[in-house]
Amino acid sequence: MAIILQCIIFFVSASHYNWAAEEQRNDKMIWLKWGDSLTIQCSTTTDNYDGLYLLWGLDEETEIFFLHKETKKLTIGTKYRSRVKTEGEVNKLTITIANMTEDDSGVYWCKYRHINEAMGNTDRAKGNGSSLVVVRGVYKPCPPGDGTPVMTPTLVTVTAISAGSVFLLCVVIIFIWLVPRVQKSSAKKRRVQPRRNDSVYEDMRRTHLSH
Repeated sequence: MAIILQCIIFFVSASHYNWAAEEQRNDKMIWLKWGDSLTIQCSTTTDNYDGLYLLWGLDEETEIFFLHKETKKLTIGTKYRSRVKTEGEVNKLTITIANMTEDDSGVYWCKYRHINEAMGNTDRAKGNGSSLVVVRGVYKPCPPGDGTPVMTPTLVTVTAISAGSVFLLCVVIIFIWLVPRVQKSSAKKRRVQPRRNDSVYEDMRRTHLSH
């Protein structure tokens, strides 16, 4: 099950990650084992920036650190403070993150902060070195139990989807079986009705002739 979940993470991340043709030489995919260290090298060829962000997540929702260009001040997120090491200059920085786990799988973005003097604000520009990382989990033997099956969240979801699919299939089968019979019954009634009218008309005509 862990392998399936890792494959799902990988394909979802890959589909969301926009690999431009000219960037594929610099961006890469990295496979790691649980407990390995991740090494990323962020770089840029521009000069009009004042710092570097390393971000994580499909939507860059987690800030791992920010390194200021002039002061060299490194501000690291709480989750990564004991795991991150950097080496080199901001424009060509080697980053190492230790003790990688499955939860660390995802996209790592090198983003340089540029100052827009005309607008009076800052924006982030993608640097070289952004990577898609998948961490394979460690084997965990099942704990001893009393033999009673345990419904995991994944199993509950699969069971619910299967039950819903069976229900929809039954509805479709009933619909396919019932509709032709209803149509056939309606058509039969329409054919019978004119015969009754003809029969009444014949009786009236015969009565009139007898008089």
